[in-house]
Amino acid sequence: MGNINVLCSTDDKFAQHCAVMTTSLLRHTECPVTIHVIESKLSVDNQQKLKETVTANGGEIFFHHVGEDYAKLLQVHDGSAVSDAAYYRFYVTTLIEDESIEKILYLDCDIVVMDDVAKLFQIDMTDYPIAAVRDIVNPANEKQMFGISFSYRDRYFNSGVLLINLKLWRQNRYQEQLIVKARQINSFIFPDQDPLNAVFRNKWLELPPWWNRFSVVKYTDVYFRTKADELRYIYNPSIIHYANNIARPWMDMHFVPWQNVYAETLALTPWKELKPISVEAFMNYKQLFHIKLVNAIHRSPAIIRFILLFICDLMLFGYHIIKNKRLKFYKSLL
Repeated sequence: MGNINVLCSTDDKFAQHCAVMTTSLLRHTECPVTIHVIESKLSVDNQQKLKETVTANGGEIFFHHVGEDYAKLLQVHDGSAVSDAAYYRFYVTTLIEDESIEKILYLDCDIVVMDDVAKLFQIDMTDYPIAAVRDIVNPANEKQMFGISFSYRDRYFNSGVLLINLKLWRQNRYQEQLIVKARQINSFIFPDQDPLNAVFRNKWLELPPWWNRFSVVKYTDVYFRTKADELRYIYNPSIIHYANNIARPWMDMHFVPWQNVYAETLALTPWKELKPISVEAFMNYKQLFHIKLVNAIHRSPAIIRFILLFICDLMLFGYHIIKNKRLKFYKSLL
């Protein structure tokens, strides 16, 4: 296979994570890689560090600057968990003018690559504008669902890993459609992901879940076709995505899943001396251990799951008897 193109967007806040992502990508991909970084206010120092990181690992890097007109066109709400850089992938067909590039892989910066991404470029994308992995619990509620005109059964993808068919994007002017939809939806929690799902509803190719494996996730929330798929996702993912903000490897916390992979890769970058950031971790640990417990039960032998389920259901049964003085919620079983 020839040269492949990878896209990401970053600012100074995420430059460290961008370096980790690109380093892991280049160390696991055998063919030549060109990395396109979209930015608006990335410092010259961080640009130089990223360039050194990529070239040291055998890659090529280009920076695409988002001008003021586009930077002001779409801006996230104050207090949003993401920055304005989340929107920058929408402008890919304007920023990357080389029409010989027909496919490009977009990756969030809070990712570590564990496999050769060139495999994804072998997928026939003729009829699909994007390929992605199904998200876990989205749409999360009716407000989000109806805001993007989704039905109860529509599939919703995570936008952290997107294989983009640039040829179709140019032909169908998807950039303009995404900008209009983003302004229309004006989402607070998923400002980039909701418009992408709305525009590409029923038009996207679904990738296996291990190509976007959330580091902190309940396995019961993930769609698997087979038990082998589940085991591959849990133990041998191709891409790890640190998307859950309760436990990320750059936080000053212990027991963070896949933390060692991030730390080992960070040590190969100019940011290796940076210390983890301090966080108020009590509630984070509470949620993290709850998820670990749920996953441990899920992966335990069937007899143990049966006993625990029986005990939980018995406790719930007793709770309703005491609280409601009747079996209102169990009427259909009697």
